Amino acid sequence: MEDKFVKISATTLAEIIGGLYYGSDEDLSRTEDLIEWLEAHTEQSVFVNMEK
Repeated sequence: MEDKFVKISATTLAEIIGGLYYGSDEDLSRTEDLIEWLEAHTEQSVFVNMEK
């Protein structure tokens, strides 16, 4: 059976959020703004190097 969950570190999570944050032209410094932006832009993606 395939595992449906992936364990990521807090550092990797920060890289994902940072990639979205710095890739946007909008001010996403507030958590609420970031969440609203993610809900409105579900097509966005970030590449993360998992071979660290």
